[in-house]
Amino acid sequence: MIPDSRPCWRELKCRDFCVQSVQPEPARRSTCVLGYAAGKRPLGHVEAGRTRYSRLPRGRLPSARKIRDQGGNVRRSLPLVGALIGALALTACARPAGVDGDLTNNWPAFPAAEVPLPAEHACYWLTSVYDPTTIGVPRQPVDCVKEHMVETVHVGRFTGAEAAAGAPPAGAALRGAYEECLPHAREFLGDDWRTGRLRLVVTPPQPAHWAAGARWYRCDLITAGAPGPIPPYIVTGSARGGLAGSRPDEIGCGDVADLTGGTAITNDVHKGVTRADCTVQHDAEFTGIATIPDGIPYPATEAGAEAVAAKACRPVNAAFLGTSDAGAMHNRVDLLGIPLGTEYGVLGERGIWCFLWFYAPGVTRSMKGGGLVGLPTQ
Repeated sequence: MIPDSRPCWRELKCRDFCVQSVQPEPARRSTCVLGYAAGKRPLGHVEAGRTRYSRLPRGRLPSARKIRDQGGNVRRSLPLVGALIGALALTACARPAGVDGDLTNNWPAFPAAEVPLPAEHACYWLTSVYDPTTIGVPRQPVDCVKEHMVETVHVGRFTGAEAAAGAPPAGAALRGAYEECLPHAREFLGDDWRTGRLRLVVTPPQPAHWAAGARWYRCDLITAGAPGPIPPYIVTGSARGGLAGSRPDEIGCGDVADLTGGTAITNDVHKGVTRADCTVQHDAEFTGIATIPDGIPYPATEAGAEAVAAKACRPVNAAFLGTSDAGAMHNRVDLLGIPLGTEYGVLGERGIWCFLWFYAPGVTRSMKGGGLVGLPTQ
């Protein structure tokens, strides 16, 4: 339809209504909007005198008016209020300076989803005894002053071939991570973790998290009752500084016992040393860590450890007693060597725990620095 803007007179011969002009013309003439069909006369044209409209007062908008055409039909003519409101809305929504009207071009992309990095230091409660396959299952940290079994002392990242692997590293592939954990554990504890009733464990992500891009690993400390295949202790308080000062977490003195490994580490019957205060009766005392010479396989059994310990632990025990007569020493006391475990052997570990094992019971003090004189006789 084609609009017609001819002037509107007091008696209008148009079908529709007059609208006061919004242009700032001095006369403020009204215009009559007619509709034309293509090639035809104006639609709804009426005879003079049949329909009368008066010019609207200045400043008012028309309301809906009923107009009856030649056929007697009634039509409701709506004002052009919608058009005026639309014009005002367009004016109000004009873009301010510096706005380009593109709602999508400046939104930053969402970051890629990733598995959260564990806390550098945190304590965890295990739902069961220690198992290397489940220790990495995500769980909420607990306050270290409360009961827990695991304490994280460092979080590192896999790189190189380990990071490119299709599954979390295990066994010998954790060697690099273990070597990085060693200095962090020493700094945290105050000494070599192997001199305490602890285990240092490298915990990689679970397979599903590895597939999602996680490449971190945790350096976890687990408090154990004694060297050997013993389930972890439930402890309260952090192990930080546990091998410094008064050394509350040192191995110290204890009693030798046959311990059946009930964990995933080993399932054989193994010698272990249960903890005892050195001022009460005990039959063994920790003397230090012996290093197995290169070329000798890391012992996988107790029998293999005894064969290695016969040489490796002898000088360690003599140094602990403060004597150079290792032969005379072992005429009065036995020695005991306990391997850390085959899971440490594959990580490149060469150390074993060395103990004095007294023939006679009833020792109630430490033998450190006492020489041969203080050793009990059979």
